[in-house]
Amino acid sequence: MATFILGVANPKLVLLYLLASSFVNTSTSATCKEYRGGTSTIFGYEVHRYVCCNNCPDTDRTCDRITYQGGSRNSYCSTCGNTAYSSHAFRRSFQCTNCRSQSYAVSACSDYDYGGGCWKWADCFKRNCRSSARRKREAGGSMCGDGVCGSDESALECPMDCCPLINNATCGNTYKCTPECCGEPTCCNSTSTDSGVLKRPEQMIILATVITAIVILTGNLLFQ
Repeated sequence: MATFILGVANPKLVLLYLLASSFVNTSTSATCKEYRGGTSTIFGYEVHRYVCCNNCPDTDRTCDRITYQGGSRNSYCSTCGNTAYSSHAFRRSFQCTNCRSQSYAVSACSDYDYGGGCWKWADCFKRNCRSSARRKREAGGSMCGDGVCGSDESALECPMDCCPLINNATCGNTYKCTPECCGEPTCCNSTSTDSGVLKRPEQMIILATVITAIVILTGNLLFQ
């Protein structure tokens, strides 16, 4: 309606409007959110991680409500990239092109299941759900998340594959869950040592204290 009125008033203006519109990228990129399904306050491990993507702004919404995850087949996602569980903690958000790219990322990461509580599957999904990652793979390039640091990869763009070469002592166990800083370009060569399993020294102390208390209590009950 606005274009019609503009065209009646000045045909040259509507021509300029249509020309400018042809250069504008109107496609959307889904915002995906990674959630954590709970944490043990005593032992410090993360129960489950999963990703929900907001495909509602896109014309293709066939993948709405799909839960992207490793280690589980349960459904945790509500519509438009939200979790269905208010108690589940939000971790981070990232851009993911569309349903096609999300489907590609699932197939790319499906052979590398590190368990639902590990950071690796969600990170693999994040790095492969962009259309650029799919095009790179289709052109014969390396896939980030396959456990191999290719000649076209580095710790900057694919730390989960390349950190084992830089810091093998901490990140060398490629096919099992390693400290989460192995997914950062620093490759754990810093003060950050978030493992995603037992994360902080004080948690180890608490765990040792709990185990000691259980042993003492069990001994007292046996000798009463």
